[in-house]
Amino acid sequence: MYKDAAQSLGFHQVEVNNFIEREKAQRVVAIHKQTLMMQAIFIIACAWVFADVVDRGIILIWLSLQFLVLSMRFALTHWYFQIKGSTVLNKTFTTLSLCLCFINSLLWGASAFYLDFQQYPQESVFLITINLGIGIGSTGIGGYWLSYFLTYTVTFMTVFMVAFLVGVPEPNFLLAAIFLAFTLYLSKVVYVAYKGNIQNLLLRKQNEVLAKSRTDFLAAASHDLRQPLQALNLFLSALNNGSSDNTQILKQLKSSTHSLNALLNHMLDVSALDADSVEINIQPIAIDNILDELKERFSHAAEKKNIELVIPKTKDWVCADKVLLERALANLIDNAIKYTVEGQVAVSVDEQSEQAISISVRDSGIGISDEQQQHIFDEFYQVGNKERNSEHGVGLGLSIVKRICLLMNINILVDSHPESGSLFSLVLPKADKPATAPQPTQQEKLFDSDLNNICALVIEDNKNVREALCSQLALWGMEVLAAESEADIGKLVIEAPKPDIVLSDYRLVDCTGVEAIENLQALYGTTHIPSIIISGDTAPEVIDQVKASGYTLLHKPVKPAQLRAVIQRKLFQS
Repeated sequence: MYKDAAQSLGFHQVEVNNFIEREKAQRVVAIHKQTLMMQAIFIIACAWVFADVVDRGIILIWLSLQFLVLSMRFALTHWYFQIKGSTVLNKTFTTLSLCLCFINSLLWGASAFYLDFQQYPQESVFLITINLGIGIGSTGIGGYWLSYFLTYTVTFMTVFMVAFLVGVPEPNFLLAAIFLAFTLYLSKVVYVAYKGNIQNLLLRKQNEVLAKSRTDFLAAASHDLRQPLQALNLFLSALNNGSSDNTQILKQLKSSTHSLNALLNHMLDVSALDADSVEINIQPIAIDNILDELKERFSHAAEKKNIELVIPKTKDWVCADKVLLERALANLIDNAIKYTVEGQVAVSVDEQSEQAISISVRDSGIGISDEQQQHIFDEFYQVGNKERNSEHGVGLGLSIVKRICLLMNINILVDSHPESGSLFSLVLPKADKPATAPQPTQQEKLFDSDLNNICALVIEDNKNVREALCSQLALWGMEVLAAESEADIGKLVIEAPKPDIVLSDYRLVDCTGVEAIENLQALYGTTHIPSIIISGDTAPEVIDQVKASGYTLLHKPVKPAQLRAVIQRKLFQS
């Protein structure tokens, strides 16, 4: 059960087990003392009521054994948690405690064999009521320690049912049936409570982890965003002061801008994956096609560090989303190269079973300790990069890989030790090669069409962004119309021709970009004008709304080449 809950909430299995066991122990100990006190009171009450109807010697023996076992249970719990300072219900404590509970339960059950239920009806009702009460009382601990309820309550209830069926003095099938029904009912209640309590504990833990994660995320993001911005400010100041080496400064400005774009794009990837706005297209994929692209992409980086990059040829096919699988493997290879000083980074493809293929990335880098492995998939967490050196990335690569694996419902395995390198493996379902290999779709083709005389409408309330975007579109030969708000759109409809494509910010002065485009289409009496929403807002609800509208969403900052490709694609599709 812990495992399923852990996977659904994204926890590490070890972390879940430790957390649950600690919380269970804490709650059991908190209830245990009061439970023992109530059981002691019930024992004394039963002995007092039965003093005149049951042999005094039997009562004395029963009373002594009950209090002996209760004392041992109390002493065991006190020694284990108060003196020894343990925080979990380990195997030794559990075994001893449940054995004592079992003896206690048998002693309660034995009481049914020493009372004539027909001759002493009042005492019989009292005994049955006490035992039903004990059963109900045990649900408190049972809600966190299911084994306790099963060992303690179910045992004596079962013994009572046996007594009713055997006959003390005569069989009573009705009482046996009532006790059976009550036992089943209590068991169901306790099991539901146990599952609910575990889930609540996990949700509480998740909230704590998410709160800390968001705090760490913002702190790390703030640091990593400030670094290239600081560099940009200094380089711009140097240009403003008339530096003689403008070419070098422009090169450095470009490098700082690239770092800033890379960080923002990684953050947007995380946001998009969390918002579940990524469309997944699972189909048979030739692994070789992906590996060829990755080899071409990372060969230069490996050569630059004098690292051997080994990427094999393979005829295997898997079921996956090509874009997501390539992104996950790219992040793994990129990480491997960054954290390898010498040696090699090797990709391997192995058949794990008749139904599964594993694609692994092995490096001879610094390795990862067991403790660090609990956090490597967290946002902005990096091994051996406390100084936040941007050359080692920003710490979002593995976090994205984890999200991709969850989306495609595949396993990722990690095998690593300090100074011994690391091995990351993706386990995917095997696929047969299709009779006819899938052809590239129109969206996957390269669009090099001319944009001359294409009319574009830019809706943007930020003056600097609006002017920069209009200038870039004009450089591509496009006719550009500009609007700051929805009010400007009404004037354009009267004075200007219908645009071929619309580029709009999401958050405008008087409405959202989605609303502005829909109103524009209504004014022109059409249901479709190719449209692109360009936004700096990464909130999941924004991503979901734009996705539902059918418009293309791009996040700021957008590289000109990417923007042009998307514009061409939208025009081509229309």
